[in-house]
Amino acid sequence: MEAEKNIIEKDNTSGKGKNARVPESILREFNWGACLGTWIWGIGNNSYKTLLIIPIAFIFPLASVSKSFPIFPFIKPLPLGYFDLFGLIVFIACLIWFGKNGNEWAWKNKRFRDLEQFTKKQRTWAVAGIVIFIVFIFFILLMIIISGFFDTLFNLYRNR
Repeated sequence: MEAEKNIIEKDNTSGKGKNARVPESILREFNWGACLGTWIWGIGNNSYKTLLIIPIAFIFPLASVSKSFPIFPFIKPLPLGYFDLFGLIVFIACLIWFGKNGNEWAWKNKRFRDLEQFTKKQRTWAVAGIVIFIVFIFFILLMIIISGFFDTLFNLYRNR
C-alpha cells in the first residue's frame, strides 16, 4: 500500500478521464456514496452516468400509479405488476452498478491531490449517501401514511 501510495503521488492521473490510471486498491472497494447517493454523488464527482437513475426512478412508479389513477394513459403497465417488479430490479441493479464502478468513475472524472484525499472524500460521500437514503425511506413511509390517511377520508366521505 505504501509503495502504491508513493507511485500514485508521483503519477497522479486522477481527473484525466479515460487516460487515468486507477489505483488497484480503490478498484476493489465498493463505493457506498455512489450506491446510496446516486445522482447527487454523480454530480459532485463529475460522473454523470448516475443521472440515469432519475428516469428509472420516475417512469416505473408512474406506470404503477397509472393503474389506479389514469392520469398517465400513455404509460401502459404490464399485467399482474410485472412492470413494478421489473422497475425495482432495474433500480437495484443500477445502485449495485454505481457502487461497483463509483471509485473508478470518481478517480477518472475528478482531480484529487492524492489517494488519501480521494479516500477521505469518498468516505464523506458514503456518510452523505446513508443520510440521503434514510431521508428517502422516511419520505416514502410518510407518503404511504399520508395516502392511507386520505384514502380513509375519501372512503368515509363516499360512504356517508
